[in-house]
Amino acid sequence: MFISHGMADTSEVPFEGGDFARICWAEQNGCGNSSYSNIGGPCVAYKGCEKPVQWCAVPDLGHAPWNESIGAAWAMFNGL
Repeated sequence: MFISHGMADTSEVPFEGGDFARICWAEQNGCGNSSYSNIGGPCVAYKGCEKPVQWCAVPDLGHAPWNESIGAAWAMFNGL
């Protein structure tokens, strides 16, 4: 699962909603509590997952697409 969310998002899907999705997907995939930066930037991947989970909490981004999300998602999927 690849999740990116703007930290300045105050819309009907605020940052806390994205963070909740991160927690749910990490639990669903059996991830541990530790993470590491695997592609740089605001993204981290979780260790010990049955299936990969990557989380990108993007500073200063509201409820808009993150310009680097396609490249970050591709890097994750390409590494599988």
